[in-house]
Amino acid sequence: MNCSKIICVEKQPKEHNQLFFGEYGNYVRIDKIQFPQIKALYEASESNTWFPNEIDYSADIVGWENLPPRAQRMFRLNIGYQTLMDSGVTNIFSEISKVASVSELQYLYKRISIEESIHSLTYSNGLSVVFGSQAEEILNAVYTDKVIQNRMKEEIDGADNFIDLCITQGRTDDEAKKSLLMLLGAALFLEGIKFPFSFYVTWAINKAYGNGIQGFSRALKLIAWDEMTVHTVAGSTVLNMLRRDESQGFSHLFEWFDAEMDKFVETTVNAELKWSLYLLEEGSIPGYNEEIGEHFIKYWADKRLKEIKKQPVYNEKKSDIIDGYNKYRDLNGTTTALQEADATSYQKGKLTNDLDKFDNFKGFENA
Repeated sequence: MNCSKIICVEKQPKEHNQLFFGEYGNYVRIDKIQFPQIKALYEASESNTWFPNEIDYSADIVGWENLPPRAQRMFRLNIGYQTLMDSGVTNIFSEISKVASVSELQYLYKRISIEESIHSLTYSNGLSVVFGSQAEEILNAVYTDKVIQNRMKEEIDGADNFIDLCITQGRTDDEAKKSLLMLLGAALFLEGIKFPFSFYVTWAINKAYGNGIQGFSRALKLIAWDEMTVHTVAGSTVLNMLRRDESQGFSHLFEWFDAEMDKFVETTVNAELKWSLYLLEEGSIPGYNEEIGEHFIKYWADKRLKEIKKQPVYNEKKSDIIDGYNKYRDLNGTTTALQEADATSYQKGKLTNDLDKFDNFKGFENA
């Protein structure tokens, strides 16, 4: 069981510890790496360190005026909700890190939590630069817009249940483990289905109207790299490790988990389809309509299911829309898709990706 103190030296952890709820004294050390997959993920995360004020939004100030009202409404709703989502995920991974019982996993989750904070701050910073005092109105929409509020209800409820059982009560029984599995699954679907759709909407607006929000589009390239190359891969990798390794103490719960995920993915997809219709209430834009939104959402839902060893539900085939999306979000590529005129060149460190050394990672980031 994790130490309840700041640090414990009374009892040395077992050499082969469990990912969660194992013997751990909060002594952070990586001289002996038990899980090289996890190490590869946090090293990939470290390679793409950047900060909100490095992004240039000057062109967006002018470009915004070229967007028709329906596109402006889409963007405002989308960016307001994205800021809320990233704030929520920040806290989710901060809480999960408290029950991680190996240093490399605890460090990875803390990095993910910090990155999500950076993402939220990036949206707020961009809005402040482009809209000045009106940024507050966009960000405050989450307090009054019931559609935005309901879009994250399942994840909030799951996090509350996990915190109650695992953090407040300190339980490690099967009910506590189930709450952790559900939160890991919910976070994967949030970052792996809802986030990509939000990215796509912003990029579609940018493409449709003369690169009018290029600063925000560039910011989302950096954010999408974090989410879809590290965060979602971490989510599926950890779940698969818990599934196949009986010594982790979770494998007997996966029949239950699979049934719950069947229901949860349907809930997630239906919520996203409603969100898509809400964004389209004032009309579609070039590159984004009801049919495109439905295809995009269901494609990523199937992909996430396959990544956690489950059968796809919707059987959506890869399309030019998906290929274009993947090319655009690839920071290592040379494409200037979606009319981005300038390269995204402000990331820190060389973006090396050696995750394909591990079976769990092959093809995930570009599929």
